[in-house]
Amino acid sequence: MKNQIAALVAVAGFAAQAWAQSAPIASRNVAWKADSGVVAAPGKGDAARVVYSTTVFVPNAPWVRVRFKDVVLAGRVEEGNASYLRITSLLDGGTQYLNSVSVKQWANATAYFNGDAVLVELLAYPGTGPNRLVISGAIAGEEVAYGQGPDSICGPTDDRTLLNDVRNARHVPEGCSSWLHDDTNRMFLTAGHCGVSAGDTQQFNVPLSTSGGSIVNPPPEDQYPVDASSLQTQSGSATIGSDFAYFATFVNSNTGLTPFQRYGQFYIKSATAPAVAGQTIRITGYGTTSSPVSPTWNQVGKTHTGPYTSLSVNTIRYAVDTTGGNSGSAVHNLATDQIIGIHTNAGCTSSAGTANNGGAIHQPQLVTALANPRTLCLTGRGTVTPPLYAIGDAVNNFGTLNTTTGNFAKVKDAPPRMEGLAYNWTTGLFFAVSNDTYGVAPGAAGRKLWTINPATGNATYVANITGAAGVINGLGYDPTAGVLYGIVQATGQLVTINTASGVATTLGPANGGTVGGLEFNPSNNTLYGVNDAGGATSLVRFNLPAGTMVTIGALGAGITDCNGLGVVANGDLYTVNAATEQLLRINPATGAATLVGATGGIFEASFGISAEIAPPSGSSCYANCDASTTLPFLNVNDFICFQNLFATGDSRANCDGSTNPPVLNVNDFTCFNNAFAAGCSAP
Repeated sequence: MKNQIAALVAVAGFAAQAWAQSAPIASRNVAWKADSGVVAAPGKGDAARVVYSTTVFVPNAPWVRVRFKDVVLAGRVEEGNASYLRITSLLDGGTQYLNSVSVKQWANATAYFNGDAVLVELLAYPGTGPNRLVISGAIAGEEVAYGQGPDSICGPTDDRTLLNDVRNARHVPEGCSSWLHDDTNRMFLTAGHCGVSAGDTQQFNVPLSTSGGSIVNPPPEDQYPVDASSLQTQSGSATIGSDFAYFATFVNSNTGLTPFQRYGQFYIKSATAPAVAGQTIRITGYGTTSSPVSPTWNQVGKTHTGPYTSLSVNTIRYAVDTTGGNSGSAVHNLATDQIIGIHTNAGCTSSAGTANNGGAIHQPQLVTALANPRTLCLTGRGTVTPPLYAIGDAVNNFGTLNTTTGNFAKVKDAPPRMEGLAYNWTTGLFFAVSNDTYGVAPGAAGRKLWTINPATGNATYVANITGAAGVINGLGYDPTAGVLYGIVQATGQLVTINTASGVATTLGPANGGTVGGLEFNPSNNTLYGVNDAGGATSLVRFNLPAGTMVTIGALGAGITDCNGLGVVANGDLYTVNAATEQLLRINPATGAATLVGATGGIFEASFGISAEIAPPSGSSCYANCDASTTLPFLNVNDFICFQNLFATGDSRANCDGSTNPPVLNVNDFTCFNNAFAAGCSAP
C-alpha cells in the first residue's frame, strides 16, 4: 500500500510539472490605416513602376509585420506582367515581394521585418489595369521581460549550446519549434498545442536576439507561410503522447523555393520509438533563456543531449534541457540518427531523476496523418510511371502523370517557376523553361532554358532565353528537324528557340488567346496547344512555318483552366485541368477531352507536360547512325553512315520525315546536322 501511494504521488507530481512548452512572441496590434485608392501605371513599356508607396511606422518597436485589408493587383503572374508589392525594412534593408498569389498565401500580411518602420510600395506594369492597396494595421514586437517563464532544465544549470541546424525552424507567433522530415516534399512536424494556422511563419537561419532578449528576424528569404489546407493536428498537451501537427508551407515569395529546396536537409523518422537501452537523445529548438544565460540566446537555435529514460505506450521521456519555445522540437535518437518523437511537455527540475516529455513517433493519430497527407504534403506522392511527365507543381516537382489513373508521382525537385516541357528523342532529355518574373529582381526577364533527365530528374541549365517579347509559357520540340518552339501566352506569339544559345526568334503573327501549353507530335508533324481564351479551353494547332493558330475544338463543358500539353506514342494528347487537378486525355482530331483521374497534385497557373517518345527507327539516338556503343557515340563514322543511307535511298535517311517528293533532299542533311549537334546521352 505504501508503494502504491508513493507511485500515485509521483504521477501527480509529474502531471503538475508537465506543462506545454510554447512561448508566444511578445507583440501587440497597432491600428494603421492607409489606402492607395485605385491606381494604375500610365503610359507604355515593359518595366514595372511604383504607383503608390507609404511607410508604416511604430516607434521603438523591435520588429513590425504589416496587415492588409484589401489587395487588388492587376496583370497575370504567369505572363510576367503582374503588379506586386515590395516591402522593405528601413533598419536593415530586408525586402519581401508579394504578388496576387503569394499575398494570399501570407494571409494578407507580410513577413516579419526588423526595426520600427517599413516602406510599402505597389509596383505595376503599364496597360495591365487598376490596382488598390488598403492597409488595416500592423503587428508590432514588444520588448520582453527577460528571464521570466518556466524552465525545464534537467539539473542545476542550462547546458544548451548554440546551434543553427537548418532542419529546424522557429514557429512564430506562437513561439514553438518545428522541423523538416522525410515525407514526399520534406515538410513540417511540430506540437499540436502550438496552434498552427494560416499566417503563421516558419523562420530559418534565425539571428541572435537583442541585448534585451527580443527576437531578431531572418531575411524574408528565410521565412515561409503555413499552408493551412495541408494541416492535420491534434492538441494533447493534457495527454502526453497525442499532440502533433503535420503541415506544409508555401514556397518562399522571393525565391520560389521550399525550405528543403533552399537548405537541402531534413530529418529521417523512425517507424517507432525504441525501448530504452542507453541511447542518447538530442533536442534542438528555439527555447527561451533566463539569467545567467545571455539574453541574445533567447528563442534562437540551441541544442542539448542527455539520456533516454523511458517509453510508456505513446509517451517518451528524456533528461535533456528544454524551455518554453521548445514545444514541437524533434526528439533525435543519436544511436540511429532518427527521430523517435515530438517534444511537447516539460518535466525536468533542478532535482535529479526527472525528465522532459514528448509524444512517440508511433502515436496512432500521427501515423494516420502521415499516411494521408493533404495538398502540398500530398502533391507528387505516388509511383513513378513513365512515359508522361509534368514539371512545376506548387512545390517545384518534376514527375510522372499516370495515363491510367492520373496520379502525379515525384521524381525529383526541379528549379522553381517552371512553365514548359518538351522531349528530345535524340538526347533522351526534356527541354524545360522557367520564368523568374518576380523575386530578387521582379519583372526582369529571368527566362531560363534547361534540360531535364527523366530518369534522375537532374536539371542542367542551358542558357537564358533572349529575344522573346514576353514570358515563354509552353514548349514543343520537333526532334527530326531539331526545332524548339515556344509560346508567349500573353500575346499568342509563337517563337523558335536556339537550343544552344537560348536566342528566340518570332515565328508568324501574334495569335492572341491564352495558350499555356504547347506540344509537337512528330508522328504527324503537328504543333498543338491548349487555349483558355473565352472562358473555355480549346485544342488548337499551328500552321508551320506560317505560325498561325487554328482552333480544333473545345475540350468540353466546364473545362476552363488547362495548362501543359503532352503527346504519347499513339498520338493521344494529355493536359491537366488546374481548376480540378485532374488529368484529361484529348482527342487530337476533335479536341474532346476524357477524364483520366485525379492527379493528387497541386498544379496552378504555370507548369509543363510532355512525354518520352522513341524515334521511329527504335534507336535511342538518331544521330548515332552506325549504332556505336562506345564513347564517343557520335563521330565522323555517323556522317559516312548517313551519306551512304542517303545515296542508296534508304528511308532511314528521311530525317525530317517529309512525305512530299523528293522525300530525300537537302533538308535531311540539315536535320541530321542538327541532330548530331544536339548530341547523345546514350547509344
